[in-house]
Amino acid sequence: MFTWVLSAALCAGVHGATTLDLSFVDTDGKPVRLATADLLLVAWGATERIGLETSDDGLSLTLDGDWLRSRWSRFDDQEGVYLYLQAPPLAAIQSHRFTWLGAAGHAGAVTIAFPRGQEIAVDEGMNATMTVVFRTTARRRVRVVDPDGRPRPGTAINAFMFWSQSNHCAVLAGGEPLGSFVANTDGWIEVPDGDFEYAFELGRGFTSDHVFLNEGRYERERLVTRLLQPDTDVVVHQFPVRPLEMRVWRADEP
Repeated sequence: MFTWVLSAALCAGVHGATTLDLSFVDTDGKPVRLATADLLLVAWGATERIGLETSDDGLSLTLDGDWLRSRWSRFDDQEGVYLYLQAPPLAAIQSHRFTWLGAAGHAGAVTIAFPRGQEIAVDEGMNATMTVVFRTTARRRVRVVDPDGRPRPGTAINAFMFWSQSNHCAVLAGGEPLGSFVANTDGWIEVPDGDFEYAFELGRGFTSDHVFLNEGRYERERLVTRLLQPDTDVVVHQFPVRPLEMRVWRADEP
């Protein structure tokens, strides 16, 4: 059992900027130095990734709208923002999607939530602090099966850290490749572990109108999910292929 360290020391700033200072520890409470921190930005038909400056003390975010608007041309029609944190060899962390202060119809406060119950709400004009816990990586597997639960050995799967498919054609516009994998004789593949959303697509040679990962109306070729268990089944659906009979007529004659 781990006890997660989460603190929020809030001091009202009468006219000051809205800020969030993040520090990082591992599950033993030892300080963690970030390798990279990025904002993953989503607007309809557009994505962008902005690198953030880190220090030995952690990461300082200015959450006021003017700060991000000056760096992102699609700020005013944003669909959301993710914060993506990496500190190898620990498991990378992707926040849940949130809306930046100052966006249309959104003012007063911003809530930033991370996996495993780590969350903070920051009111406009406040200076907030938070300690985020990185966990060690663990074995993470998915088993490729058919709808009856039978393994599909040899199936090729591409895996991504996911943040956007928001466009007319549902193209994976926001995704960081994690690798290409082939299911073993029991249907298993092992993927890099992280506290983020995954996107899985069928790999080369397995894409077809008859084969799909998602039973929804859109994005049928892609499954987007968080992996909450060490082992997870990924179901590959396949329409039965039936012969098509066609008769050709000319002037009422076959």
